[in-house]
Amino acid sequence: MKKVILLLMIAAVVFSCKKTETTTNPVQPEQNYAEVTFNVNKIIPEATRDDFPFGLPECSDADPITANIVIQDAAGAEVFNGTVGLYMLPNDPNLYTQAIKLMLEGCDPEIPDPCCNMFYVTEFYVMDAAGNIIYAAPAEGSNAQGFLDYPDRMLNLDFEICEFMKYQVDIDVLCYEEAWYLEFGFVWFNVHEVVMCEVCFFVDVCEFSFPEGTNWAPYYTPAFDMVGIFGVTAEKLANDGVTWVPVEGLQDATGMPIYTNYNWTDGLLINGPLCVPFANYLDEVDTYRYYWHVWLPDGNGDFCYRVYGSPSFVLNDQCDYTNGIGGSDGVFELLVSPTGLTDMCAEWGSIDWVTNYIIDCQVYREVGEVTWAGEE
Repeated sequence: MKKVILLLMIAAVVFSCKKTETTTNPVQPEQNYAEVTFNVNKIIPEATRDDFPFGLPECSDADPITANIVIQDAAGAEVFNGTVGLYMLPNDPNLYTQAIKLMLEGCDPEIPDPCCNMFYVTEFYVMDAAGNIIYAAPAEGSNAQGFLDYPDRMLNLDFEICEFMKYQVDIDVLCYEEAWYLEFGFVWFNVHEVVMCEVCFFVDVCEFSFPEGTNWAPYYTPAFDMVGIFGVTAEKLANDGVTWVPVEGLQDATGMPIYTNYNWTDGLLINGPLCVPFANYLDEVDTYRYYWHVWLPDGNGDFCYRVYGSPSFVLNDQCDYTNGIGGSDGVFELLVSPTGLTDMCAEWGSIDWVTNYIIDCQVYREVGEVTWAGEE
């Protein structure tokens, strides 16, 4: 054992001598960097959603998995733009990133003082397993940054690090939803090329007559086939391929359709297809499913919207649905009939409105008040 130790000591002396002889050589690359990790503080403001001009995004239930980070040097050059893993510590609500290695510039081995560089974090997003942003640091000067209290933990966040050292930097993030991207100062969402496709719908009601005083009275004498009074809402399949998200532009806060073929103010009915805009993002697959809200008898002498589901469909970049799921004319059509008439309408492929609804019964009162059946 003594011989081994002696040999090691001799080797150390030789190595030390060689190092002294080469001090004028460039510093080895591994000496020109420092490591930084981020302590991610998830800020939940105490204010209610109504206390700020644009409200406050809801927090996602999804688990945070990674962080997308952009870092610049003092000259404004991008030195890191990538994804790092996240982890948590026991009894600690904060998130921590894996270490990021940043190369340092201008290090002179002849100068005994440590070599240090200044850096700036300009973007910081926390992602779930599906790649959706669930927390974000608001951009510098954005409305959402008004929720944060500590300037030294906001974007653009500056920090100085020195060679041979490891650093931990605090940064604050807020719960995030894409609908709030402007308030967060994120203009980069606008790079998506979007076209608005008009998708058209039509409802046939297979019935001989409805009582006088109904919404159909000004338009029909007793008839076997009449235009249905209806509206359309929709959901879009999220990036995780599982979750369906309501399309906000097609429904109001109560879930009632914004686009309908009947004007409740002047009583005018569109005697033809109802065409509704759907957003088609050309750089991704857009899968939707729609819901028919059809004005039908509620079984108690009144009328209501009964909601019927549909299969999903994919928007194509040409916005052309002829000879596809929309039929030869590209119009999505629904035919409903009451119990007892289903067989008579079978050749048209009608469904029984009493048994096939998804939601029964949405009531729309002409004063604009929305309630559910049995509630006043």
